[in-house]
Amino acid sequence: MSSAVKLLAVETSGRIGRIALAADGRTVVERDIATGMRHGQELLPVIDAAVRSLGWSPEEIALVALSGGPGSFTGLRLAVMFARTFCWRTGARSLLVPTLRAVAANAPADCPSVAVVA
Repeated sequence: MSSAVKLLAVETSGRIGRIALAADGRTVVERDIATGMRHGQELLPVIDAAVRSLGWSPEEIALVALSGGPGSFTGLRLAVMFARTFCWRTGARSLLVPTLRAVAANAPADCPSVAVVA
């Protein structure tokens, strides 16, 4: 078992879901969840396949980061229930990340700023 801090990120707030696994702050696997709001059917199999592809066990994941919206109520509820159950079972911690903050943080440095009009 590696000493790298392992993280699972879950995004289910939109039509296309996505998960990512990271070790020590570096993304090592990303997977899409099929379109058509199928998050409930595909979230667990996609996570399971991604974790297995790295040879990890669920207990090695120290942190679950999940999108907090805005977005699909059902998708957000699904992610919260998954994270609560996963963390309860494995002892991992969870972190709620505001979706719009994550989008802004990942904008290119040369992205023009937009004035907000009240």
